[in-house]
Amino acid sequence: MKNQLIKTLTMAALVITFSLLTAAISASAQSGSDFTVNIPFDSMAGKKILPAGEYRVMVHPAAASKVLIIHSADGRTKFATPSAMSVEGGESSKRAMLVFNRYGNQYFLSQVWGAGRTTGQELTKSPAEREIKRSRAQLAKSEATNETVVLIARQQQ
Repeated sequence: MKNQLIKTLTMAALVITFSLLTAAISASAQSGSDFTVNIPFDSMAGKKILPAGEYRVMVHPAAASKVLIIHSADGRTKFATPSAMSVEGGESSKRAMLVFNRYGNQYFLSQVWGAGRTTGQELTKSPAEREIKRSRAQLAKSEATNETVVLIARQQQ
């Protein structure tokens, strides 16, 4: 009897979780948070390498933060993180965009901005990016440039 109750409660929790996730994905798709972008260089998102190519980016609302999902057009590469933090911007951009930090020839995804939004999502710096920032003196000696790169995306139809 107790095992049956546990199974029933577990099944109910799974159904509710699935329903909430489906609703969040639907709301995100309707709010213009999904877009496609061509990344012309290899980059890092968290600990995941994103090879150059076309990617679909989705920002799905969740309870306390937002879930960021990026997957390649060919389906080979997927990155997801619930740890993206909201950041405030000034004016809203008409187009969605990705912001990368570049150190020499290495690119790290830093922020994701949906079209028409004044808030974006900022990713936590990966251990690799933190290490590069710690060794800035060595980068300066090798004359590597540090800059921000912004890629404008196209909205999904």
